[in-house]
Amino acid sequence: MSVKKTQIFPIRQPIHFLGFSFKLSETGKVLMFVLPKKVTHERRKLKKLTNLCKKGIIARRDVDKCFASWKAHAVKGDSYNLINSITNYYNDLWRDKP
Repeated sequence: MSVKKTQIFPIRQPIHFLGFSFKLSETGKVLMFVLPKKVTHERRKLKKLTNLCKKGIIARRDVDKCFASWKAHAVKGDSYNLINSITNYYNDLWRDKP
C-alpha cells in the first residue's frame, strides 16, 4: 500500500473518479454525477468547436461526434437533466445570434 496514493474517506463524503462524483444517498444507493468543472469544460469546448466550424476550419460532423462522445460518457451517471440542458445549449450554439 502506497501511503502517498492511498486515501481513506468516510463513505458519506463524495468520491471523485473519472469525471464523476460518487455519493451515497440516505437510502444506501450510490449516485453518480458528472463533476461541475467537467460540465464547464465541455461547454467551453463546444463553444470553441462550433466557432471553428462556422469559420470553416473543421467539419460539423466532427463537432457532432465530439458532442455525442461526451453525451455517451455523461449518460452513465444520474444526469438526465444535465444532458438535456447541454443538448439545448449545443443546439443554441448553432443558431445565428446577433
